[in-house]
This record gives sequence, C-alpha cells and structure tokens, in this order.
Amino acid sequence: MHRLTITNQKGGVGKTAISVDFARYASGKKYQKKVLFLDLDVQHNGSDALDNVTIPVPFTAYDFLTKSIIENFNYRDYENSNLLLAKADFKLADLEKLDIVNLIETGDKNIQALSNFIDLIVIDTPPTLGMTLTVALSLSYGVLVPIEPELSSITGAINVTNTLNSLKEKLKVDEINLLGFVINKMQNKPRQIKNVEQIRSNPILKKMLLSQTIANRDAIAESLTEHCDVRTIKKTAARKAVKELNALGDYLMHEIFKV
Repeated sequence: MHRLTITNQKGGVGKTAISVDFARYASGKKYQKKVLFLDLDVQHNGSDALDNVTIPVPFTAYDFLTKSIIENFNYRDYENSNLLLAKADFKLADLEKLDIVNLIETGDKNIQALSNFIDLIVIDTPPTLGMTLTVALSLSYGVLVPIEPELSSITGAINVTNTLNSLKEKLKVDEINLLGFVINKMQNKPRQIKNVEQIRSNPILKKMLLSQTIANRDAIAESLTEHCDVRTIKKTAARKAVKELNALGDYLMHEIFKV
C-alpha cells in the first residue's frame, strides 16, 4: 500500500487543500484508486471538507495509531466508495504523551491489515514538528511539501527536510522519499516573485522544486468550504485551478504508482 504525507512545518501554506484535492483526484474517474484520507491535524479542516461527500470509516485517525482497527472494519461496507475518511478528533492532542515506537508499530500493523483493500493513504498533518508529524513521516513512503512563496514557509520546508533526514538516519530506512516541494498560493506580486527566485537559488530546495505551481485561487478555498470537488465549480478561475491541480496530481500518481 502506498502512503503519502503532505506537510510543512508552517501553517497556512495550503497543505490541507492540496491533500484533500489529491485524495479526490486519485480516487476519481481517471485513476479510480481506493484512497483512505487520514486526518492527523487536530484542526480537522480536511475532515470537515470531506465529511459530507465521503464515507467515514468506523475508526478515527487517533484510533488508527493507538489500537487495532480491523475488528470493526467490514470491507463490504465500502465496496462502492473509492474515498474513505478517518476523521481527526480532539484526542489527537494526546498523541504527544504516548510512546512513539508503539504509535509507529500500531500504525504499521493497521496499514498492513488494510493493504489488500486500500491502494493509497493520504495523510494530512499538523503544521508543527511533534509526535504526530514524526509518526506520519515514519509511516510514509512519499512526502510532498507545499511552499507558500513567503520566507516563513521556506523555513518550514527546510525544517521538514531536516526532520526527514534525521528520521531516515534514526530509523535506518531509505524508503521515505521526498517527492518534492510545490509552490502553492502563488500571486503575481513583486515580493512573492522575489521569494520564488530565492527558493530556486536555495541549495536545499532547488533540487526538488517541482515545475508545477498552484496559484492562489478562490475556487480552491471554495471547494473546501462548500465540501465539493473544485472540478465541479463552473467558473473560469476554477478551470485554471483544475488544470494546475491535475498537473500536480498526475505527477504524484506517476511517482507513487508509476502510471
């Protein structure tokens, strides 16, 4: 089973919007993968966006990391849905008090238990370095880092890279792959254009900076608040957003599934 974490150690970069859209795209008409959206962000924005348009599973994201979930999971209940949701809840805040080794082991066992049914887990994380983000990265095969063209976001992206390298060294695994940094919420402003130039000159970021760029479009925010796929919004700005998001989605699907 493939697992993708979308994260940045800086809030407000649009990671949840990208996470939700990619889960929809991967599970949609073109690729038809069976996707579990695992919302590990206690702010639960991803859960809110998907709550009315997909089927919640009988376990929360907290449950997924703390106990066996397979006893209450009936595969037949979800045969007609490609997008499933493990909701965030307030108990995620308690993860910081638990043993990280146990969390990783429990999460991995649950992943293995679902491996014959789920093709892809998309993980949305809190925007801070802590137990939850560390566990998410440890369970992942791929990591995507959205970057808002602001200096604080660049710092957050570099911190994710450092965290990832540290984890790979401590866990002695090479299978956690950084799939790239994607510029998100781009506006045609001199300050942001200058910041993008700085990103492209940064020795850490430039090697993995994707050619795909997501502009700051109201249609993307609207799709979250209205609980709908941006592809269903009949506006010019939405069509432009879809083109950009699909390009990113196609890149990720190629990297993850080699399609």
